[in-house]
Amino acid sequence: MEQFYFLYQPEELRKIIREELISILQTNNSSVSEQEDEFLDIDGASAFLKISPSTLRKKAQKNAIPCFKRNNKWLFSKLELTAYIQQGKQISINEL
Repeated sequence: MEQFYFLYQPEELRKIIREELISILQTNNSSVSEQEDEFLDIDGASAFLKISPSTLRKKAQKNAIPCFKRNNKWLFSKLELTAYIQQGKQISINEL
């Protein structure tokens, strides 16, 4: 059985982990509060993505784009659409 030796005492490790978690939570909370989410209907989302409403509707029906349906209407989170666009950029850059 292997033995592990720690450079820090358990109390020191807890303090380091706590400080890192606080830092991460503060960073995440500030980015969320800076950018409130906006929900777009099919026309607003198609204008945002610069595609036709019919193309967007087809992508939504195939679950190829982040969306959800409320009261029989498609809704799109602007933040999720932005992440969807950025994800596509990263894939195309990595493939080069």
